Amino acid sequence: MNIPGYHFHFLADDHSSGGHVLDLKADSLEIELDFQSNLRLAHPETQQFREADFFNDISEQLHTAETKPQESVGDSADLVNG
Repeated sequence: MNIPGYHFHFLADDHSSGGHVLDLKADSLEIELDFQSNLRLAHPETQQFREADFFNDISEQLHTAETKPQESVGDSADLVNG
């Protein structure tokens, strides 16, 4: 909720995995965009959530969590439509 800017998510066709898109290479690609003007969001009803501080700048932690580890040549996991 307190992550600035736009970002993209992915979801496997069988819904077995998903998350933030950190990097992408593809020979062929199909994307779907869902433009919404309204969002219904259900928050956890826990004491921990009610006391959470959402005003902290978490930019550095976000960058660390979402930085793709450096790959060796030949270790790239490119998406190939096949």
